[in-house]
Amino acid sequence: MAKYYIEQRRSPRVEINASGTLILLSQGLRVAGAIPCTVVNVSATGALIQASAAVEDEQFYLEVEGQPGKLQSCRVVRRPGGNRLGVAFL
Repeated sequence: MAKYYIEQRRSPRVEINASGTLILLSQGLRVAGAIPCTVVNVSATGALIQASAAVEDEQFYLEVEGQPGKLQSCRVVRRPGGNRLGVAFL
């Protein structure tokens, strides 16, 4: 029997495969680190990210190449495996 996947996202995803940076914060607004990443796809409400290293933080900022100075606040909503992160925009 065939299994069918039903799209449940509120916003359609767009594949962009763009370089980006995850900006990790310590307490307050001090930058604790930055991790290079690839933004695999994006929608109005979130994104799928492939980080270059393990990310333990549950919240961070995302900066996408070509959009300097525009930081998107993110919260991890799923970890499909490896260093991939499904995030919701806050």
